[in-house]
Amino acid sequence: MKLPIQSKNDTLHLMKKILILLSAALVCALSSYFTRWESSSVAPLEAKSELVFPVKINRILDKSCNDCHTPYTKIPLYGHIFPITLYLQDHVEEAQTELNFVKWNEFTRKRKLRKTEEIIEQIDNGEMPPKSYLLLHPDSKLSTEDISELKKWSEKILNEDE
Repeated sequence: MKLPIQSKNDTLHLMKKILILLSAALVCALSSYFTRWESSSVAPLEAKSELVFPVKINRILDKSCNDCHTPYTKIPLYGHIFPITLYLQDHVEEAQTELNFVKWNEFTRKRKLRKTEEIIEQIDNGEMPPKSYLLLHPDSKLSTEDISELKKWSEKILNEDE
């Protein structure tokens, strides 16, 4: 079998493609280095003591919620790759702004009630945990039992006296 003879133009075109690909890889590598995501300095085990929920609820939150809704995010390997790191940082910041479980005891009764209702509403609508998170963290999917426990917990909060 005879190999086709490449012209100088074909060789230059191939070299340009390789150079562009290597340049893009270098830009991504440098961007990843300069956009490092600093993880929390507090170990996740220490964080659990700050959460003031019943044991079953803490277990569910640890499994499905705390990566985004506490400052104790476990940054996965892919979370250090540009531009993924920017997306994840933005997503986690937004989640913690919306609801940070570590600050639960600082909430007023009214805010706790509102957040409890929002939690159940988002779970019922299938919005939490987000599908994009579940793709890479399938163990975080809420089971029927988890949802039932969260609803019992929420009913208790919504019905307790001030």
